[in-house]
Amino acid sequence: MALVLGRKVGEDFFVGDRRYIIDQVFDWCSFTIRKEENGEIYNVSDRKAVEIEPEVVISAGLSSIPEVVKLVIDAPRSIPIWRGELYRVRVRRSVG
Repeated sequence: MALVLGRKVGEDFFVGDRRYIIDQVFDWCSFTIRKEENGEIYNVSDRKAVEIEPEVVISAGLSSIPEVVKLVIDAPRSIPIWRGELYRVRVRRSVG
C-alpha cells in the first residue's frame, strides 16, 4: 500500500533516519528531491517512479493545490516513513 504525502519546496520527509528535501517543483506532477547526506538529486514525475532507497519507490500523484506536490511512496511497512515535522517531534521525545 502506498503512502501519500503533500509537501512544498523546502519541506522534508524521512525514510528511516535519512532526510529528503523537496528541492524544486516544476509543475503539479514533476519535482526534484534532494538526499541530505550526499546531495543526490532525484527527478520525480507522474511518469517516472524513482527508487531512493532499497525497496522505497517515489512517484508523483496529482495535486490540486499550487506549489504542493503529492509524493506517492511505496515501501514495506517495516521501513518507517515520516513527515519532517513529526520525525523531529519523535526525536525530541526520545532524547528528552
